[in-house]
Amino acid sequence: MGFLWNVTWKIALALSALYMYTPMPTGISNPVRVTFLNAAARTGKHIANFVEYMDWGTEIGTTRYLFERVNPRKQDGDGVISYDSKIANVPVRVYQPKSTTEDAELPVIVYFHGGGMVMGSVNSYDETTRYLATALKIKIVSVGYRLAPEHPFPIPVQDCIAVTKAILQSPSEYNIDVSKVAVVGDSAGGNLAAAVAQKLARAENIPNLNFQGLIYPALQSLDFNLPSFLQNNRVLGHDRLQSIRFRLNYGLGSADPTNVEIVLGGELLRHVENTDKAYLLSYLNASHIPQRFKEREYKTNVSRTEGHPLPQKLYKTFTNPSFMPLLRKDLQGLADTYIMTCEFDMLRDDGILYARRLKKAGVEVKWDHIESGFHGVFSLGENYEAGKEAREKFIAYTKKKFEL
Repeated sequence: MGFLWNVTWKIALALSALYMYTPMPTGISNPVRVTFLNAAARTGKHIANFVEYMDWGTEIGTTRYLFERVNPRKQDGDGVISYDSKIANVPVRVYQPKSTTEDAELPVIVYFHGGGMVMGSVNSYDETTRYLATALKIKIVSVGYRLAPEHPFPIPVQDCIAVTKAILQSPSEYNIDVSKVAVVGDSAGGNLAAAVAQKLARAENIPNLNFQGLIYPALQSLDFNLPSFLQNNRVLGHDRLQSIRFRLNYGLGSADPTNVEIVLGGELLRHVENTDKAYLLSYLNASHIPQRFKEREYKTNVSRTEGHPLPQKLYKTFTNPSFMPLLRKDLQGLADTYIMTCEFDMLRDDGILYARRLKKAGVEVKWDHIESGFHGVFSLGENYEAGKEAREKFIAYTKKKFEL
């Protein structure tokens, strides 16, 4: 019996080690910690898939549940108070310094959380937004926009526009310094921040934003074969298939397997090439990405598909610049822009290409690249060297722009 137990636990230990181990790319921040983080992400994905397979719930619903449990709301402290409210009938959480007098007009960041448009909340992002309020001693409005697939495009971006517009139009009601209002978001939230900035830049009788902050933003859904998508596929469980499913859930309200194949296999991209929107492809040209970002080895796409009928709604939505802001034709007149990219992130090249286009359009751009960073590291913060660097760079930029 002792021998059997001895063999059993050793086999179990070996299998656990095999399951947890994933080779980390050279240069990534805190590789041992990232290995454990990757195993946790993979476990969560397997649990969600199993729950859906057993018909106990949906994959997205389970993922949301796990995401919320891992990232609970923190208690007020460190000189910051928070409260839940509504602006333009959209749920928000407001953070501000305790020492602030009731009628003090403060700079404000309107923050849009990440989560692929299908998960995330003001609760799960509480640590991130609370950190910003504490470090900057300003007001943070974290927006609880509605999520896909229950509320697909354009509902999430409409919620974010409504909140930002209300703040800009009635600053005294919210005790805001209207000259110091910024929209900021990470990942999917970066998409929303860019879309809001584009929309409001063309609106009449709306004060200008001080800046837009785009932290590893998702800005296009046509080409999933840019170098960063191929180099960083499956880093931290963040892969192209999952990313496409998130975009389809956001854009169309469902992730039909055929549409996944159409996008992943490049059929949508090739269709655009033969339409009056062929000019969009110039915005996605990999030749505009500096050579140093192509030096890490990667395999070219092997997922090419043919012969699927292309749904018009898919084509119209995925080429809509309010859905994917990199595709906006005219970028002149946008607010000053902060863009952060991470080397080990599939979305890296989206940010690089957008920074280039904004600069060509005459927009003032500050681009920070975190060499050891990976997707989500901004929210992980002080636990990772790259997270600490990312936060410090963003804080420095914001202090300069808000004259803090």
